[in-house]
Amino acid sequence: MTNCAASMLLEFSSLNIAASASTGHKSGGVVVAHSNGVSARVSWIGLRAGGLQAGGGVKACQWQDLVTKVGGRCRLCAVAGVFESEVLDTGEDASVGEAQVNTVKADKNGPAKSEKRKRGTVGRPELVEVIAALKGGEDVERTLAPWTGKFTPEEWNKLLAQIGDVDWKLVLSIFNIVKTKSVLSAQLVPSHDVVDKERNLKLLKTFTTVGGVLAKHGREAEVEALILEMRSLGVDPDTLFFNSLVRGYGRMGYVHPASQVLFQMERYGAKPDPTTYERVITAYLAGKKPQLEKAMQLLQGVRGGNIIVSYKVLSELMTACWNANVAEDADLVFQEMKAANYQIDSKVWVKLMHLHAKKGHAELVEDIFQQMREAGVDAKCGSFDALLLAYCRAGKPDQALSVFREYKLSMKPSLVAFNMIIDACGKAGRDEEAVQLYVDLIECRYRPDTVTYTSLISAVVQAGRYEKADELYRRMLSDGVEPSGHTYATMIHACARRGWTRYGHEICLAAAKDTTGPLNTAVYGAMLHLYTKGRWYSHAAPVLDEMGRKGIEPDVAGYGTLISACGEPDDKLFAPLARAMVNSQFEPLQVAYRLVFTPPANDAVRSELPPPPTHHIDDSVSSITFQSDSVVEEVVSFFKIYALTRGVKSNSSFYNALIDALWERRLRLRARLVFLEAREVVEDFPRPQYNDEAWSLDLRSLSKGASQIAFLHWLDEVAERAAACSVIAPRLLLITGGRKEIDTDYRPYTGKGSGQGVVRQTIEEVVRAFGIPFTQSSREYGPAHLQAETEQVVRWVSLYGDRLQLGNLTPS
Repeated sequence: MTNCAASMLLEFSSLNIAASASTGHKSGGVVVAHSNGVSARVSWIGLRAGGLQAGGGVKACQWQDLVTKVGGRCRLCAVAGVFESEVLDTGEDASVGEAQVNTVKADKNGPAKSEKRKRGTVGRPELVEVIAALKGGEDVERTLAPWTGKFTPEEWNKLLAQIGDVDWKLVLSIFNIVKTKSVLSAQLVPSHDVVDKERNLKLLKTFTTVGGVLAKHGREAEVEALILEMRSLGVDPDTLFFNSLVRGYGRMGYVHPASQVLFQMERYGAKPDPTTYERVITAYLAGKKPQLEKAMQLLQGVRGGNIIVSYKVLSELMTACWNANVAEDADLVFQEMKAANYQIDSKVWVKLMHLHAKKGHAELVEDIFQQMREAGVDAKCGSFDALLLAYCRAGKPDQALSVFREYKLSMKPSLVAFNMIIDACGKAGRDEEAVQLYVDLIECRYRPDTVTYTSLISAVVQAGRYEKADELYRRMLSDGVEPSGHTYATMIHACARRGWTRYGHEICLAAAKDTTGPLNTAVYGAMLHLYTKGRWYSHAAPVLDEMGRKGIEPDVAGYGTLISACGEPDDKLFAPLARAMVNSQFEPLQVAYRLVFTPPANDAVRSELPPPPTHHIDDSVSSITFQSDSVVEEVVSFFKIYALTRGVKSNSSFYNALIDALWERRLRLRARLVFLEAREVVEDFPRPQYNDEAWSLDLRSLSKGASQIAFLHWLDEVAERAAACSVIAPRLLLITGGRKEIDTDYRPYTGKGSGQGVVRQTIEEVVRAFGIPFTQSSREYGPAHLQAETEQVVRWVSLYGDRLQLGNLTPS
């Protein structure tokens, strides 16, 4: 029978039917107008051949297939509507236009629901013509006059709804005609008879349609007037009426009016149902700025009333939590799904895992992953990616590699997964594994992208394999992959460390010409690092000037690079950058320049550099007496403010770089004063630890110059403390290296004297040069510790302490 129906439809296609039918199918046939103007009667009986009866025979999916075969070659017009009505028993009139496909879809988390494709028109052809005329601007009264007594209440509702999509004022004009001249006019007489249910129901449907239209356009005042009119007619707005208001407000993003409907319902005695609450929640999420917090508050209230929210709305809430990156609310939504015994789909599981993965909650993500498997949901790329991200963010490369191996055994890992694991290996110092993963990526027929190359280049640069980084960078360009700002910054830093200033300059020029995005703080910081490390100060100065014009402040590394560069002994060579620093708008640079290039009162050394800017003096904030150096005293107020407004990284970098510069310029006494001030105002700045077993000093977060100042000053403290105490610790420990390292985000770039192993080497040289009685510690404390007997050091200081006077630092 299906073949019979299909052959009939294909026959229509070959005739190229393109117009609308003029009558229904009451007489058993349909008149179809051909494109050439010739009419032909098509027998409906032919469609019934083979036992094709109303409500049976052909399933919805089969009808959809038939439409697909015919669609595009002809317009089925009324025939398609009749076929649908008879076969699927929808009970609707034939329509003109694209055939409506009615598919029945069973929701696995609820009862079966009927979903219809949105049609351009509804109802019989006459209604379609009227709607088209009204939308086209025809006179309302003249257009409706022939039909005021013919259209049914249902057809009037369809007309009002269709017109309401484009013009709410036109809807009110039509509604006034409906109230005075249509079949509803006789019912629009005030009545308070509770028995007249049929009358009230018909009126309520029409008022509900109009209310929904007004809400869709945000007409709050008109909605309130409509409610008062209803009550004057004895028709009380019910829950469905208010639900239509919430739906109309919410769909168009009118969040506040939608939320106020609940108060309107309370005022007029209507009781909200689950649909009401769900639509208000949806409204909160549909605005330009989704109000997740209010939606979650309403969900909590609904839970208290033992109302089960649909799976669809809970899924929308989960998506909102995902977009807002709020894992705590996502957990509540997930628990609500589980409490309602919904079958949770894989998308929800993956979103929940990703939310916690971004925060590095590796154990929690692993637990969710196991719950998903136990629920019978297959682990796909998204779930493996989330678990992998969690371990990478948590800094657990071993677990990440284990998950990645399982991932490869189950399916082909995504490119995102390869990028994540390459980046994790690079940050963990496992550059060989990162390179092998890159080879595996190629074997999986993936094309490396910007993230792939940048992560891999960062991995080999961190390992000091600068030639390999250059090879990868050139391959990246040859493959047509655009470098990112991070790529440029990494390569420029690599050139600075390797001493490839000229090659790094070429990369700087390429970054400046790149039109994919403006230069950012990281790229500018890398340029400053390259040019100051290579002593190309005439190139560093324009970079700083450009940053000032664009209002881009140097980051932690950038400030450290510029300030430590002030230690340059050749004033003439440094002059271009010196002028740029003096004229810059960045106060930390001005303060540093003043401290480094304003000589002490007893120093008659001349300089070719521009005079430092003056700085406001605030005597009330100094916590240390700077009688010997008025310049330091003048900037104490800045030190206080900087310590309060900047983070630990910024303060550590600033003081390390500043002390380095002062040390290189041989302003050792001033360097010591700055060091003491830093220890006073910065909470996490290294301080000695005194206990009964040992007196210790940890130098691992200091730069080359700062570590020397700290060590020499500590020796004086030890001697003074030993003289003042009756009982002293038997030994001294000097921690110069080990597991604790300065953060990789700024450690390599805070000054010329910073970096892994530099502090250890510097302190060991000082110990050997001055003959200070420190030796390598026992295995208990590791190779990065120096130790000494306290009494021996105190004795040495008493005999040779004058050598440690910073003004006379010359090793014997």
